Amino acid sequence: MQPAPGLVGGQQRPATAAIAAARDRIDELDRMIINLVGWRREISLRIQRERVEAGGVRIETSREREIVRRYVAGLGKPGGLAVALGILDVCRGGRPGSAPTPAQAGEQAEETG
Repeated sequence: MQPAPGLVGGQQRPATAAIAAARDRIDELDRMIINLVGWRREISLRIQRERVEAGGVRIETSREREIVRRYVAGLGKPGGLAVALGILDVCRGGRPGSAPTPAQAGEQAEETG
């Protein structure tokens, strides 16, 4: 009986060069996503500040529902919903327990890594 492809002597082969290269691309995409979310957060916080200064509410739930719908349409229900809610949580800021800024998150990751 032949071992399954990708197995040597019944054990998983170490990552190939192609897998390592793909992982490097994923790592780069993750860095880009983190930067984009950080920029989005900065803009969102500015909008929230301006809205409050004008006498409005900080968070506009109808706008958040639009954003959730967009992510669900693009990524599917379970994944898109989770991503949208995570991004909205990061971008709300200004409340206890809110997500750290990208710089703070990087510092925390370095401390734990």
